[in-house]
Amino acid sequence: MDNLTPVTYTLSVHEVARLLAEETSAARHGSHARIGQAVHRRLKRTRHWRTEIRLTLRLTSPHATLDIQGRLDALEPIQEGEHLIECKSTRQTDTPTPTQGERLQLQLYALMRWRQTGTLPARGSLLYLNPDHDTPMPVPVDVTEPTLRALEHHLSADLHPLFDALATHRARLIPRLRHLPFPKPTRRAGQGRAMRHTYRRLSRGHRSLLEAPTGTGKTLAVMYPALRATGRRHGDRIVYLSARRSTRQMVSQVLAPIARQTGLRILTLEAQDRLCDQAHDTPCDCDPAASALQQARSDALKQEAWHMDQLVTLARSHRLCPHRFIQHLSDWADVLIGDYHHVFAPRGGLSLKPFGQRTLLLIDEAHNLHERLCEHLTCELSLHKTDPWRTLPLVRAIRRLPAGAWHRLSTLSTRTLTGTTELLAGWLSDWLARWTQPGDLFQDTRPEQAHLNTLLKLLTLLEQPPETLVFQH
Repeated sequence: MDNLTPVTYTLSVHEVARLLAEETSAARHGSHARIGQAVHRRLKRTRHWRTEIRLTLRLTSPHATLDIQGRLDALEPIQEGEHLIECKSTRQTDTPTPTQGERLQLQLYALMRWRQTGTLPARGSLLYLNPDHDTPMPVPVDVTEPTLRALEHHLSADLHPLFDALATHRARLIPRLRHLPFPKPTRRAGQGRAMRHTYRRLSRGHRSLLEAPTGTGKTLAVMYPALRATGRRHGDRIVYLSARRSTRQMVSQVLAPIARQTGLRILTLEAQDRLCDQAHDTPCDCDPAASALQQARSDALKQEAWHMDQLVTLARSHRLCPHRFIQHLSDWADVLIGDYHHVFAPRGGLSLKPFGQRTLLLIDEAHNLHERLCEHLTCELSLHKTDPWRTLPLVRAIRRLPAGAWHRLSTLSTRTLTGTTELLAGWLSDWLARWTQPGDLFQDTRPEQAHLNTLLKLLTLLEQPPETLVFQH
C-alpha cells in the first residue's frame, strides 16, 4: 500500500443513516428542508431546551478512520435523565410513520451521546412539525441499551468494512495515477501548456477557465492533469460534466484503457430510461429489500475497476434497478461522468463532498452552462393540479384580496416572469406579507427557488389565469 496511515473519512449523521438504511442520495436536499429549519427555530424559541448539541463518534481500523459528526436538534432534561429530540418537517396532518433512516438518525445521536457522556439517554423522540399548524407530533423511538449496542455492532461489522475497502483501493490507485503516462502517442499543439496550467491550478485548489478551439484536445488536456493531481493527493475524486451525451461517451472511451491499467472506478450517470428496462412504460419498481443492495454494493467494491456494462449486469443479477444502483455507487467512484443537472439542478442529488472527500470539478463546454441553468430554473405550472393548494392558509388569504389587488396579480401572471430569484421572491413575499398572518406558510422562510415555485403556483388560482405560467431565472 502507498501509505499505511489510516485515511480519515468525515461523515454526517445523515450520511451514515442514509447508508445504513440504503436510501438514495437524491433525497439529500429536499425542497421542504429550508421550511423545516425555519419551523424548527420557531419551535425551539418557545421551549426551554438545549439546542444544537454537537456530537461526535470515531471508529478506527488499520486502514480507515470514520469521524461521524452531527448536531442534535434538542435535548430536554427530564426526571429520568435526558430526552433526545430530533425535529422533522412534514405536510401530513396526522402523526406520520418514521422512515428507517429517520429512526436510525436519532438512534445514532443517542449512541453518540451515550459514548460522549457515559450515561444512557432515558428517551428519544422524533418531533414532526407541519408548517401550517403549531401543534408538534411526537413519535417515540427506541434508544434502549440493546438497540444502541446492536447499532454500534452494525457500524463496526457492516459499514466500517466498506470504508476499509475504499481506503485500500485508493492506496493501490494513487501510485498508479501519480506515474500515469499520457494516454496518446503525441501531444497536440498547446496541450502541454494547458496541462501544466491545469495541474498547477488544481494542485493549489484554485479555479481556472480554459478556452481553446474545437479539436485541440482540451478535454484530455484537463482530464489527464486532474488524474495526476489525484495521484498527488490534491483531490480524492473527479466529477466531469458535459452538456452533450456524445462528449460524455467520448470521455468514457478515453478513460477505459486508463481504468484497465490503473484500476480506476468510473461511473457514467445516465437517464433512468437508458438503464432500466421498466422505465420506458411504467414507473420502476424493481428494487428489492436493502439486503440485496448491500450485497450488490459489496460485490462492486471488490472489483478493482468498474465498467458500466458489468455494473448493469451486476444490478440485474440482484434484481436491482440499474439506474438506482448506479446512484448508490456514485459516492464510491473515482471518476463520475454526468450532465450539468447532476450538480446544478435544484434536485440534482450529487454530493461534491461525500464522506468529506475533496472533489475536482471539471465542466466541459462551459459556454452551454448558462442556457442549461436557465432551463433547470424554469418552471411551467399547469392549471390542472391546483386543488391541494386551496387548503393552504396563504391561499385563503390571497382569495380574500380586494378587486384592485386581484387585477394587479392577474396582470403579473399573464406574462413571463423574468429576473433574479432574490428580487422576484422578495417582491412577492413583501407584498403578500400584508395579507398573511404570522402562522402562515411562508413566515420565517428564505426567498429561495423552492419557495418561489410555491408562490408562483399560488398565482394559478387567480381569476382567468393563463394556460401556462413560466418563470425563468
